[in-house]
Amino acid sequence: MAAVESRTSIKLTARSIAEHLHVIPCLKDSEGRKVTSRLGIEAAIKEYYERLFHSPMTTAAGRLLTQRLGDTLSFTPSEVRLAVELMPSGKCSGEE
Repeated sequence: MAAVESRTSIKLTARSIAEHLHVIPCLKDSEGRKVTSRLGIEAAIKEYYERLFHSPMTTAAGRLLTQRLGDTLSFTPSEVRLAVELMPSGKCSGEE
């Protein structure tokens, strides 16, 4: 309604609203402090993902599965790899 009253383009107003929906107004950093500046938010997000992806935890499948669980799995990793390699490229499974 404001777009009509101010005689601005409805498309421009819709774009402005859509851009506003993608803005993060604030978040808390790793120490629990509220961050509202753009640079502060970027730094907090960067730190979060660096800590997430540079985790010292190993996630190799062989280390996560016990021998008993490995023996009871229905498919071995080599069987899955072979099945994926034999699939035709450019196609996906499922109903059309």
